[in-house]
Amino acid sequence: MAIIRANNNTLSSVTALPTAITTGNVVKLAEVTDSNGQSAIEFTGLYNHGATYQTLIISHSHANNSGGEIRCEIKGVNQGSYYNTAYYWCAVTGRPNNNVNTYGISNGSYGKLLGSFGETHGFRGDIIIHDPRNASNGSRVAIEYFETGWNAATSSMVAHGVIGLGTTTGIDAIKYYFANANFGAGNAVLYGVTK
Repeated sequence: MAIIRANNNTLSSVTALPTAITTGNVVKLAEVTDSNGQSAIEFTGLYNHGATYQTLIISHSHANNSGGEIRCEIKGVNQGSYYNTAYYWCAVTGRPNNNVNTYGISNGSYGKLLGSFGETHGFRGDIIIHDPRNASNGSRVAIEYFETGWNAATSSMVAHGVIGLGTTTGIDAIKYYFANANFGAGNAVLYGVTK
């Protein structure tokens, strides 16, 4: 399909972008299909992916066994375990009854992707990891997310938030999980976005 453009009162076809316009790519890197009762979803090797991809996106959809908040943790490069301190996060949530709230925490032991609002049917969304190789303490690690949850058409919610982590290492792994429950069926796909 060609784009038609007007130039000096004449029409011409554009079949490719001008060379001055750079284009990026989205590449599927990994996928996790969770079984009913799985305790956490985890992606590793993120630091190595960061050599090629400026941004990593986890697109996911999961059933929910019993509701409850969804937390996440980050593992730094060459770290033996996940960080359990220095999480800074905030989010804005909205519901159909015009109920809009904010919540967050400083220096927490985990990040939060979704609060506990009784959405027992499931949740889905995108987790965006900006620059996983960033090792600057001034810039910190930044994870942005867009999540939706529901248990009926009249009881749904949406959350948009960001998690910062006070670390001087890049991100090598991420996992997310329910605070007091396991996953139902679903899947999560990790994509890399080039510059």
